[in-house]
Amino acid sequence: MYVAIEEMKKEMHADFERRKKQARRDGFGQGLAEGRAEGQATLVCRQARRKFGGGTADQLSRLLEDISEPETIARVGDWILDCDDGSELLDRVRRM
Repeated sequence: MYVAIEEMKKEMHADFERRKKQARRDGFGQGLAEGRAEGQATLVCRQARRKFGGGTADQLSRLLEDISEPETIARVGDWILDCDDGSELLDRVRRM
């Protein structure tokens, strides 16, 4: 009986270690994705600031806070090139 209990402890410990490693990998991947999206948002806001000024960039920054998909942020970056003024850009982002 003692051997069975010790074997169960080893299995439980091994399972715990596997789950802990998986949780780290999952969290690391999520952290990378979030960091990439934040970096893209920073770049997009910088571009908006250069083209449309600080007011537009500040408003855009607030709008981008809730967006975590890099593809969506990249689309906003494309719109900076397409739009003639900051209000047009902000309207597009608000309608997303």
